[in-house]
Amino acid sequence: MATTTNNVSSITKERIEYIDLAKGLCISLVLLRHVATMFKVSYPFAEEMTIFRMPLYFVLSGLFFKEYSGFSNFFKRKINKLLIPFFAFYILFSIIFPNLMSVIAPDFIPLNHLGMKSLTGIYYEKSYNIPIWFLLCLFFDNVLFYLVLLLSKKITKHYIYPLAIFSLAIGVGGFVLGYNVINIPFYLDTTMTCLPFFCLGYILMNYTKILVKNSFDKYLPFFVPLCFLFVYFFAKPLEYESNDLDSATMFSMYSCGVIGTLGILFLAKMLKRLPLFSYIGQYSIMILCTHYILMKFPYALLVRLHILPSLSMIITLVILLLSYYAFIPLMKRFMPHITAQKNLIRV
Repeated sequence: MATTTNNVSSITKERIEYIDLAKGLCISLVLLRHVATMFKVSYPFAEEMTIFRMPLYFVLSGLFFKEYSGFSNFFKRKINKLLIPFFAFYILFSIIFPNLMSVIAPDFIPLNHLGMKSLTGIYYEKSYNIPIWFLLCLFFDNVLFYLVLLLSKKITKHYIYPLAIFSLAIGVGGFVLGYNVINIPFYLDTTMTCLPFFCLGYILMNYTKILVKNSFDKYLPFFVPLCFLFVYFFAKPLEYESNDLDSATMFSMYSCGVIGTLGILFLAKMLKRLPLFSYIGQYSIMILCTHYILMKFPYALLVRLHILPSLSMIITLVILLLSYYAFIPLMKRFMPHITAQKNLIRV
């Protein structure tokens, strides 16, 4: 059985590059979804991409899960990397920004995001800066997975088996909550639903070699289209953010989530690197936290120019992606502690 140490030491420069590309493709799909929704434009395979877009993020996070020197050290690191960016951008863009804009441009911000509602929005899962829900959910998934891992190691030295079983059981519990429209505040129900995807990333990294160069790679041009074909036929509508799963099935959610994720990973493995997407993939947290606000500005201009919504969507998406060549260096320099570039809490 492969060990964590052996697999971690086998990570090559090529592998890191293609995982950056996978992250870049993932965040680009998130941008596409939000820009299209803003312009009320439908696009091909929107439903199919929804079912694996967020699972891909959880799998990518699970790939690089580390226990560090103990739970305390781990917890501090996750506060630095996830919780601090979450609260910083929640305060900036879900409290300060909407209330400020309500004075400057009263029609720009919906009333349900102003005043006290902006303070309590996260409890009711109604934040103005919608995408940052993922950071809070990912923080909880990291902590929950660590606790399940500790429990599994106490049960048996072959802890991967109880780890996978416990993670899947928690995921099934989250699915049952979502299917029956039972909500737990702070995205804790989504945390449960997505734990199996996080666990899959951990297993792929530590117990397989499919992510590094191997003899299977020559079949990837045939395997990748089959992955997306499977998703096309079996995907069902769902929404991970609200854990809205009453139209989905457990089979479609987990099978399409896993197979669609593998399709993107293997596509990135084939392509290795695409300059823009590989670049933004290295700083996906920055883009996740800021794009929902930035896209409002080209939208406000394009609407006034009465350009076709579909064309406006494409223009906005291109502007948004290219703008990060300027915004990422600025955030790295002036906002390193709230963009997961430097630690605010000493570890």
